[in-house]
Amino acid sequence: MDLKRFHIELTRTTSTFEEAIHGAAGPTRPDVWILRSAAVTACTNWHRLFGDTDDAERARVKPVVAVCAGEPSEISGVLARGVASVVRSDDSPWHLAAAIHSASTRHLFVSPHTLSNYRSDIMDLFSAPSSTRLDALTEREHDVLVCLAQGMSNPMIAAHLHITRATVGSHVLRILRKLAAANRTEAAAIAHSIGLIKTGRSKIAL
Repeated sequence: MDLKRFHIELTRTTSTFEEAIHGAAGPTRPDVWILRSAAVTACTNWHRLFGDTDDAERARVKPVVAVCAGEPSEISGVLARGVASVVRSDDSPWHLAAAIHSASTRHLFVSPHTLSNYRSDIMDLFSAPSSTRLDALTEREHDVLVCLAQGMSNPMIAAHLHITRATVGSHVLRILRKLAAANRTEAAAIAHSIGLIKTGRSKIAL
């Protein structure tokens, strides 16, 4: 397939994951990786491909397009590993190009063929009240959100909750994902909109 018409250049192909890791250290490190789903889920040295150095980095979405057959368990498996994009082997070149561009900016892309099977679930997700999404947070994530909504920076949250800054960063990323918030400000707005700061579960006292 000619990807140049989509402003995409294929720089290298590898037959093993070890070759990919070795190539990642070179001067022409790819912006995006395209991997079969089996390679994604079976990899035991996942972080080495991306140079992750701490918990916050490891929690970030990876610039990876995972190619799947389309089974729900297969798709959930690669998404759990943090890939940015999921395409099916029968998707069109246009879908693959969109997936690659999304992965390059670490934005989620899932095959439209797959999403069409979950239309009602997606509608429910976006119509769910913020309080319902808040229930998905762990106790620690809840505490971090309370601090965040009170205007604390990551270093301040780390000091207040006696955890590392990297751990705070990981919690913030998960909070944004679970609340479907674009940034910290939006997450704080959700917390304030449902009265979390006044009636929250947290035992934090400032």
